Amino acid sequence: MANKKIVKNYLYDLAYQILLLITPLLTTPYISRVLGATNLGIYDYVSANAAYFVLLGTVGTSLYGRREVAFYQDDQKKRTKVFFEIVIIRGILTTFALILYFLLFCNGNKYSLIYRVFILDIIANMFDISWFFQGMQDFKKTVIRNAIVKMTGIIFIFLFVKNKNQLPLYSVCTTLPILLGHLTLWPYLKDYISNDKIKIDLHAHIKPIFEMFIPQIAIEIYTVLDKTMIGRICENIAEVGYYAQAQKIIKIVLKLVTSIGVVMLPAMALDYMKGNEEQLQKSIFNSFRYISFIGIPVMLGVIGISDNFVPWFYGKGYEPITNLLKIMSVLIVIVGYSTVIGSQYLLATKQEKIYTVSVMVGSIINFLCNLLLIPSFGSLGASLASVFAELSVSTIQIIYTRKKIPIIRYTLQNWKYYFSGMVMFFLIFSLGYYLPTGFFSTLFQILVGMIIYFLLVIVLKDDIISEILNELKRRNKKSVL
Repeated sequence: MANKKIVKNYLYDLAYQILLLITPLLTTPYISRVLGATNLGIYDYVSANAAYFVLLGTVGTSLYGRREVAFYQDDQKKRTKVFFEIVIIRGILTTFALILYFLLFCNGNKYSLIYRVFILDIIANMFDISWFFQGMQDFKKTVIRNAIVKMTGIIFIFLFVKNKNQLPLYSVCTTLPILLGHLTLWPYLKDYISNDKIKIDLHAHIKPIFEMFIPQIAIEIYTVLDKTMIGRICENIAEVGYYAQAQKIIKIVLKLVTSIGVVMLPAMALDYMKGNEEQLQKSIFNSFRYISFIGIPVMLGVIGISDNFVPWFYGKGYEPITNLLKIMSVLIVIVGYSTVIGSQYLLATKQEKIYTVSVMVGSIINFLCNLLLIPSFGSLGASLASVFAELSVSTIQIIYTRKKIPIIRYTLQNWKYYFSGMVMFFLIFSLGYYLPTGFFSTLFQILVGMIIYFLLVIVLKDDIISEILNELKRRNKKSVL
């Protein structure tokens, strides 16, 4: 039953990740042409700076809250207490972050109008309670909410953004739906929390929250600081746009892989609390299987279609994104594996210190590599720095957990996915030389790649596809009944 619940939650989250994949296909070609590379660079530079204040307002409460709620899934009174304490902490810190943000950026700044719009983004995160539902392993509500938010944002963009002078309006279209979406989750709380009086104790959460905040700061350094440093070092602000657009595609695709971590953390935390070591190890192995099954073909697929994809998708003036995508695609598998070890295993088993050490080292390497590479190579240098940083994070986590997680054995057991992925890659990469540049050519590459990969996996008698299909059939029968 537990495995079925995990698969169901993963499928819900996977459905949302597919929506995330579709969304840029609808909006990015339009926005890249309407706003231009310079305006997109400004937007991404401002959003990167605003992200620091979102981080300050939420500290480590999302990861911590998800885990703590998972611990008390069967105790309504305790999870109610945890929920309100974390919400109060987020409210206090976000208020402080808003004041500081306004004083620093919203008066006299070159892009002050855009900075003011992003106040909505900071406020939105104060009302975000998706971590609570994820901790309760109720992914259906968050997925439906997120889907509605995304579709609303798309409609706003096409209705209102018409020319290069409407960057502020575009910023509203991307931030306001997020705030409205977070607010829609609050009415569902009545089904999960009690109405009994509770004694608030914020002090008990301060230390563990800040222990999780430290690695989040480190992660932010090599996910957001890159754009800030490019904007500061490079004369051409469009370099920020190139990097951000490539990173956006990789992040969206990466969600297909790392969403298994969001789903598995609550279940693994519960197994740890109950001392179920056997089930914990089984969950780790299954996570590596899913990461390999999805991540390897996605990584190789991105590399294989980049030359054909970028010219028609972004339009003229965005050619540098092609090489950025090829370099950053490596992150799909690297981050996927580190998600299993770090975000799932280490956090679920309360080994935050090891997790913190790994991401701190990664952030330092990323910062130093950025200083060395960005002046000469711009966004390309920042992409290389991100790969080096993530490699260092994964390496440290593997060394620390080698006695508990036999990564080499797990990797060798997943050889079918590597083999099938390589055959798929050579085929779609070769097709790219003969097909004309355009949407249908890229679509043809993707469809051929998917068919070849899945056929090879089936021929090699791997059972992961049958497991997913069986779960889908079971859910279909249940809905019919």
